Amino acid sequence: MPSSPKVRLQRARALAKFAPGIRIRQFGKKILHYQEPDADDLRLAKERVREIRKIVASGKYGLVILDEITIANKYGLVTVDELLDLKVPSRSLELVAYWQKC
Repeated sequence: MPSSPKVRLQRARALAKFAPGIRIRQFGKKILHYQEPDADDLRLAKERVREIRKIVASGKYGLVILDEITIANKYGLVTVDELLDLKVPSRSLELVAYWQKC
């Protein structure tokens, strides 16, 4: 089962405290495994995919983790093809898509 918002917040706080060089971006506006996405969720997801493309292409990061991306995929907010289409600019970037069982 996907982690709760409380657990995700705790992870973010721990990373901020113990690894201040890590930048965390959290996407999503509600807990999708309790309700179906609406048109606004779909619009936001498309914006976030564009933002992820920019982050990956920027060359500023050595590691990008798409944690719990399967939730967005399960509800049709992001496709596997969209994720596979991310262009990793160099071998110096590790792109991790965390595929948790939904």
